[in-house]
Amino acid sequence: QIAVGTFFFFSLFYPNNIMNEFLHRFKSSKFDSPLCDCRRGAQNSLHLLTDCPDVQADKRNKMSELLERHPFHNIKNQGYGGNSMLISWSRLREFFDLALEITKDAEEFLRIEIKL
Repeated sequence: QIAVGTFFFFSLFYPNNIMNEFLHRFKSSKFDSPLCDCRRGAQNSLHLLTDCPDVQADKRNKMSELLERHPFHNIKNQGYGGNSMLISWSRLREFFDLALEITKDAEEFLRIEIKL
């Protein structure tokens, strides 16, 4: 049995996930805004991992530092919330573990299921 948090975690790596940015683009009549509940940016994977103030600041900062010091391309310029490069980042154990921690913490305020 796969826990809901684990399923959500793996969905972060794909542009068609259950975050507001995709859902708004997919079905804007039901999801009226691409914004995160924090209202500081589009709710997408990269926003969750590095920018959302609803995520503990120490974890956001640690993730941002990790992304800045590693030689992969700048994922903020990859579109779809950086999902195309997140798959490459997931090969790094430190990134994987931290992203999983952030996702588990975010379960309390993120949508974990939808009905279309």
